[in-house]
Amino acid sequence: YGNVAPRTFNGRIFVILYGLVGVPFTMLAIANLGKFLATVLKSWTRPFVKCARRFRRRLCKPKYTAKEKQRLMERESRKSVK
Repeated sequence: YGNVAPRTFNGRIFVILYGLVGVPFTMLAIANLGKFLATVLKSWTRPFVKCARRFRRRLCKPKYTAKEKQRLMERESRKSVK
């Protein structure tokens, strides 16, 4: 393709002005796209995070409560006394 550049003075001025206006608008478009993607990903991942938390709670949940453990210990001590 070679070097693509304007040859005339007016063409060069136009390209400079176009760049001065175009670059900020492109940055705004990219920022808006980033915000949109962030909100979409948050809404998609939120149910998975909730499910993972529930699953983790179920895995880490103790088998017995403190009262149940105390009752079991009392039963065991009664059995050993007999």
